[in-house]
Amino acid sequence: MEAVELGGANLCALEAGSVWCVGDWPVPFGQNGVRNQGLRKPMAVGGLADVKRMAVAQHRGCAIVGQGAVECWGNTTPTAFGWTGASEGRLDAVAVPGLTDVVSLALGASGSCALTSAGKVTCWGPVFRPAVAGTKTLPPMRTLAIDGVKQIDASGFGMCALRHDGTVHCTGLGAPSASAPLDEALGPVVGLAGATQIAVGGSSGCALHASGEVSCWGANGSGQLGDGTLDERKGAVRVRDLKDAVAIDSGHDFSCALTRDDRVVCWGHAGSCVLGDEHRACVKKKMGSTMGEVEIELCPLPQRITLPISPKKISVGSSTGCATDAAGKVACWGRSLTESPAGCTGSPL
Repeated sequence: MEAVELGGANLCALEAGSVWCVGDWPVPFGQNGVRNQGLRKPMAVGGLADVKRMAVAQHRGCAIVGQGAVECWGNTTPTAFGWTGASEGRLDAVAVPGLTDVVSLALGASGSCALTSAGKVTCWGPVFRPAVAGTKTLPPMRTLAIDGVKQIDASGFGMCALRHDGTVHCTGLGAPSASAPLDEALGPVVGLAGATQIAVGGSSGCALHASGEVSCWGANGSGQLGDGTLDERKGAVRVRDLKDAVAIDSGHDFSCALTRDDRVVCWGHAGSCVLGDEHRACVKKKMGSTMGEVEIELCPLPQRITLPISPKKISVGSSTGCATDAAGKVACWGRSLTESPAGCTGSPL
């Protein structure tokens, strides 16, 4: 496989220009109703060809095809805006009009964004703001007031842009713009400079530095900042005991890094085995739920994931992580999205 991307309880793999997906995907059901079709065996996305890159979010995916056009499948316009490209037993790609020369994609819970080769960010769907994401008025496609962008990422109601100067600008993740009008204004992350890659989780973000160190910002109630505490921070802080990272990715309330010596480490909420089985410096915490009081495990320091392959790429979703080796073999850990088990130590996909 050339690439694997995870969303919520869903996953897609890119191979030979085609996309195959498993997990939960939406199906329109009755009048204004929606249910999930749980795909436990890979299903090809119809209508896709010559796929260059892809991104997956909860219930939808998008791909860059050909010379930079974009096609999406599943829930391409969330909740009040209907369901496109998903039907019983099928996933079919639908073109997003008006997009050309796209090099990267970022999908959140409410909106979708595309980065062009000119460093511009264009978004469509509901804005990245919880207070207005449920509105029934669909905003037009718009170009955000930022340029010189080299990477974008999104998750939940947060979206961040990494500029070529190494600064990171976000909306919905505690950046200064969080108190601004509900207009997707991007504000700089306090205390962060020299970033080379970014990853956005449910309510936090992380940045990789050329030194191999990683900085994170945003919520920290699950230890997802990796600084050894559960304390809230106003700005970015360095992840402890991590100085040789080469790639990062973030899930709902945890993050992972790939190191120079082909290790994968993760930190944050340890549910569904997404942090492996090391349990280093973790704490247990009781909290209420719909099932009564439950005990959760939080690990604010990086935990090593045991894998049967030597990973070269990583991708994580809300409760699953996957790694790919140089030969294209994939091993996943956490919640299983296929008929094969995942678990704490990683299993072949």
